[in-house]
Amino acid sequence: MKKSAIIASTVALTLLLGAQSVQAKSFKDISSKHWAKEQINFLVDREIIKGCSTDMFCDDKSISRAEAATMIMRYFGWNATGQENPGYPDLSESHWAYNDMVTLVELDIFKPEGKYEPNKPLTRGEMAQILVKTFELNSIKASTFKDVTREDKAFKEIQILASNGISSGYSDGTFRPDANVTRAEFAVFMSRAMNEAFKLEDKGIDAEGTIYDLRLNGQYIRLDQPLVLRSGWYAPIELFERLGYAVQELTSRSFTLTSVAGATIQLEDGSDTIWIGDTSAKVNEPVIFVNGQPYIKAHEVLQALEQKLTFYPNDFLIAVEAPTITNATIVKDAPQVAVASVHGKLPYWNWTKQDEDYMSLVQQGKKKVSEQKIREELNELMKEYKSVLSEGKEIRDITYYSTFTTGKLDVISRALEARYMHLYEPKAYEYPAMNKSSDTSLNSPYHRSIYTVQDYNYSDLIEQDTKLQQTIATMSDLPVEALKGLKVFSLPFTITEDDGVTVNHYAGLASGTHRAYVVNGGIGTFLHEFGHNWDHKFGDHSQYLAIRDRSNYVPATNDWSNRVGENFAEDFASLYYPDSYFHKGLFGSMNKEQAAELQSFVDDNTVFSDSSLSFVALNGMDVVPDVIVTTDGSLNVTGRDMHNPAISVEGISNAYSDMESFNGDGSFTHRYQLNEKGVYLVNVLGIQTIVIYQ
Repeated sequence: MKKSAIIASTVALTLLLGAQSVQAKSFKDISSKHWAKEQINFLVDREIIKGCSTDMFCDDKSISRAEAATMIMRYFGWNATGQENPGYPDLSESHWAYNDMVTLVELDIFKPEGKYEPNKPLTRGEMAQILVKTFELNSIKASTFKDVTREDKAFKEIQILASNGISSGYSDGTFRPDANVTRAEFAVFMSRAMNEAFKLEDKGIDAEGTIYDLRLNGQYIRLDQPLVLRSGWYAPIELFERLGYAVQELTSRSFTLTSVAGATIQLEDGSDTIWIGDTSAKVNEPVIFVNGQPYIKAHEVLQALEQKLTFYPNDFLIAVEAPTITNATIVKDAPQVAVASVHGKLPYWNWTKQDEDYMSLVQQGKKKVSEQKIREELNELMKEYKSVLSEGKEIRDITYYSTFTTGKLDVISRALEARYMHLYEPKAYEYPAMNKSSDTSLNSPYHRSIYTVQDYNYSDLIEQDTKLQQTIATMSDLPVEALKGLKVFSLPFTITEDDGVTVNHYAGLASGTHRAYVVNGGIGTFLHEFGHNWDHKFGDHSQYLAIRDRSNYVPATNDWSNRVGENFAEDFASLYYPDSYFHKGLFGSMNKEQAAELQSFVDDNTVFSDSSLSFVALNGMDVVPDVIVTTDGSLNVTGRDMHNPAISVEGISNAYSDMESFNGDGSFTHRYQLNEKGVYLVNVLGIQTIVIYQ
């Protein structure tokens, strides 16, 4: 019989026994003031336990393994017969509790090693194992007992039993797992497991979870004060002392911890930012007090120390260990990392965080870096950006930028922008943020989004490089040659660390500008964005609305799902991904007739020609960041457009052009020489870019 079936029959039996109101037997050795009288009566009433004779309970007598097995089987309400011996040489079928003992072995509730020894007294550790498995108890609160270590067979079950209010151990802080259990004690423990009314009050730390055991550098440590789970794991000062830090200052609003080597962990009064050396971590409630003891939000601090805090609930353990994916691993596997010349070899999602902290310290005057040094970094970043542009892959006349390459372009763009703000608009300084589906505004009159191809948005195209082959296969069915010259930016992948409490995402965000999006991209997202590209060049919304039987449609609001263009992109994606695409627009999925008519509309209106899309390149960069740098004052604007493009250069003085050409095929070349060092604004094809001449 399955354990679930046993439990079901137990419920029925318990209800039946409760309805019969069996009266407890009076035992001469159990007085009205006996400490376990209520629990003994509770089990006697339910015919789970009996006396050792007609009028004696024998409360101080040790309970045997056989007696415990029989009590558990009476609780289950299953009178097992005909069980096979699982291999114990000392178990005889003639033993009065044979079937009960063998059944508990079958249910994996109690399986002694070697011999069964049915008449051997049950220990407190064995009692914990039996009750936890019988009642399927669990917990993430761990009590600490002086005499219980991880080497004890019942370590886990003892923690669970204590945290469920079934046993609190002895007043001296011990549990005594090898001590025998008396009949009265077993009656009390089992009654507590069966009935909430008998459970001990929780006098421990008021928290969702408390863990005393720590694994640090491969060694197990028992903390005097536990780690506490609230809105994340909070650690006692003892944890940081174990990591080699001493307390220099500690209040309810600030602290300073310093290592022997001079490293610091610091929270200033009133701030929500903890500085770990030159790295910051923003946290809510950085300090809390539990039972009068100070606790620090641990996860973010350890993460900044390049440590990983991992919770193992089944082991009642917090481990501080190296992350699964390290900087060194990524550098080894993908050595083309962003701007190694400035900050060292780190993957781009870590580099962005490091650079933001670096620039924040510079901005606050806490790190002394000269203006000349910042200008040198601008030049290094510009060189790196140009180098990264060569990493694009050509796929049927479309340039595909992988997730890693897109991430590097994005990281460098942020770094260029931050240094521009620091040097030229310090009052408006804010490091370009990694946002979700939103624009970052730095309140700069010069700050604009720019894209290589006029009016096109490729921010959220493809999830990861593993999608590349699927993308290539899909592109074989698309009219991609009609969009010759298109730039496709794959979405940089996200690494997620989830310890069951705190989830952290690390990502370089797409497109090579401050315009940042995070989506779970994939082939469906790619097709949607490609639909926008096709719609921009060949679409006709009046014809599209007629196909969708919405000729007089006027969006009620500007919400995404109401927009005509977004509904077209959704329909376009569903044409080429019909079995898997979920329509998210207001119009909903097309019927077969509408889908066929839309496919004909796309086929008939796609025009193939030798001319490429409109594009612009500044100083040889066809994917242009918001801020570019020139050291010789030259500004070369090249590109393709079927109309003579309007180009303007504004700044501290007028620039002069020493060459302009507009060719019949739509290509153009303009070369400017900037007269004075400073900041210029270039506007071409509606794209605005800041140019720094230094």
